Order: sequence, then C-alpha cells, then structure tokens
Amino acid sequence: RLIKRQGFSCLRWWEAWNEPNHSWRKMGYDFDRYILVHDLVRAELKARGLSLGILGSDDSGDQQWFSATAKRMPDRGEGYATPHYGKSADLGAGAERTAARLAALRAGDPAWAKKKFFVAEFGVQATGTTDRNNLYMRTFDEGLSIAAFCLDQVALGIDGASLWCLHRINYPGYN
Repeated sequence: RLIKRQGFSCLRWWEAWNEPNHSWRKMGYDFDRYILVHDLVRAELKARGLSLGILGSDDSGDQQWFSATAKRMPDRGEGYATPHYGKSADLGAGAERTAARLAALRAGDPAWAKKKFFVAEFGVQATGTTDRNNLYMRTFDEGLSIAAFCLDQVALGIDGASLWCLHRINYPGYN
C-alpha cells in the first residue's frame, strides 16, 4: 500500500523478521522455519509486484545467528542487517562487532561483496534509557558518539545505518 497507493518510492528494503533469534527461540522454532519465512516473504513480494530487496538476520546481537544466516541463506536475500547498542564508553565495540559480521559474510556467502550491509538500528544508551525516555539523545555527547560510530562503520564498508528511535524523542509527551 505504501509503495503502490501512496507513492513511497523510497522504500527499497524489507526485513523478514526483526530480531528473530529472540522470538524464534521463545516460540520453539528452528532456523529452518526462519528460512521458510524468507521464502514466503519473497513469494508475497513477487505476487504483489514489489521489487524490494530482502535483508537477512537482523539478529539482536547474536553472532551465531548472523553467521548461520550468511552460511545457510546466501541465496535468499540481497543484503544483511544487524543492530548495535552500547554505552558511550563502549563505542569501539561497534566496530569490533561489525568486523566480526563482515568476517562471517566472507566465510558464509560467496557473493557477500555484491550485497548491501546495514546497521539496521543502533544507539548509544545511558543508564535508564528506553525508546520513550532517552534524554541522552538530546546531548552534545550523544551527537559525538553517533558521529564516531558512523565514521567507524563507513570505514569498515557498511552501506547505511539507522539511529534507533531518534524520531521518538521529539514526540509530544516524550522526554
């Protein structure tokens, strides 16, 4: 509807499932079912005439899940997504995590270099922050943390990043 009826031509990517490693385990599903979901999403997009690229993994910080996605699903998506959250003092961990993800792609997906790789959501957290209460997001230190994180990620070769819930801090009644 957003693309065909309302003209949102900026939509290019679709994640089949957000943070599947958490919900999948809670529901008792195995990785084969996650693969099936990707196949069903691709079929539905095709049936609707939508040419969106599918992003895989979007795990919640689970290197094992990300590696399995690269190894077992290289032909089921046009790109990969992963999150990163950390304390401002831990920004270097973002580059380390991305480097580990890139190593998993090189090891698991022969065509990894032709695909997109996004940090689908990231944020720098302070004590007590949530998506609806993050006064740290309005500070100069947060701006520096975001800039440093993005520069590190670009240097590693990612294709894009999305800052977690930046829009929510400006909603009326929040913060």
